[in-house]
Amino acid sequence: MQNERSHQISQRERLAPFAARAVPGLPSNLIDEPADLSDSFTPFMGFQAMQDPQQRMLEMMRTVRELVQPTSKVVRPGDVLYHSGLPFNTVFLINSGAYKLVSRSLDGREQIVSLKFRGDWLGFSGIAFGRHACDAVAMDTGNVSIIPYATLLEGCVRHPELMAVVHEAMSTEIRRERESLMSVCTLASQARVAEFLCAWARSMAQRGLRADELTLRMTRADLGNYLGMTLETVSRCLSRLNREQLIRFGERGRRQITIPDLARLEKYVISGSSARTARLQ
Repeated sequence: MQNERSHQISQRERLAPFAARAVPGLPSNLIDEPADLSDSFTPFMGFQAMQDPQQRMLEMMRTVRELVQPTSKVVRPGDVLYHSGLPFNTVFLINSGAYKLVSRSLDGREQIVSLKFRGDWLGFSGIAFGRHACDAVAMDTGNVSIIPYATLLEGCVRHPELMAVVHEAMSTEIRRERESLMSVCTLASQARVAEFLCAWARSMAQRGLRADELTLRMTRADLGNYLGMTLETVSRCLSRLNREQLIRFGERGRRQITIPDLARLEKYVISGSSARTARLQ
């Protein structure tokens, strides 16, 4: 028993400087006396076991609202939630709308590194170094919940179910970024555009929105920037997908895209990837 108590004290001593540095002003009792979470996660496994992605998202958002009680803000196209390099102290939970994360190189070049939608979080990348790593820009009218990071951490300590929500969100973000990188690095241009549309459709379906009719909230130039292609190449790829009846342009313009058969479009991506692999061997 004495050895176990000594181990707990030693562990707190190692972690306390990091907690204090990450969140100045965090109540000392939350650092000095961490709760025993071994049994607390058991009731929350029901949330993690949910099979319906939309239900999972709605339950996650409800949990955050109840336990953190964030303030909300309406945003409009072009609004910047935070700029690269500014001090990090707040995260955002997206209630509606679409957002792009833009990184800037030392010589001023911009690169869209991620797209975010309802149920996604913004700002996690600022945790490590205390400053935001990119710009977060709204692509259409939407709404976000504003959560001070200190408040989120305090809530996680007091409510293990909130900690599980945050951990899952971080894990999901890592996975999506990896899949996006795989697409850019391994797929030919045509398959890359098709995979982007598939991913967008799947994302809409998980949020309870129509997956067969998409409204692209970004310009062709932005899409090319995100996919590592020129504007002209993006336009040619979309036109070819339209000619092959894998997609259809809407009556209101080329930003309105209908996907008649998502499974067929996904097979097209797989076949394009296999063909490129065969050529490289």
